Amino acid sequence: MTEAADSATVRTEEHDGTFVITIDRPKARNAIDGATARALAAALDQLDARDDLMVGVLTGAGGVFSAGMDLKAFAA
Repeated sequence: MTEAADSATVRTEEHDGTFVITIDRPKARNAIDGATARALAAALDQLDARDDLMVGVLTGAGGVFSAGMDLKAFAA
């Protein structure tokens, strides 16, 4: 297992050609705000750019995948 670059809200790990992207905002039920959207885009760009990564898995921390868009952040 190799840890890749992380942001405050998105973690990535590598496992034998599999790239695991974890949304890590469990207190917000992994809702996507602007910073998380940018971090997800960067992680997906990394997955796309690397020939040694064969599979991408997108998951959420804390037992929840994602509640969708963070409406509180959007309203602010």
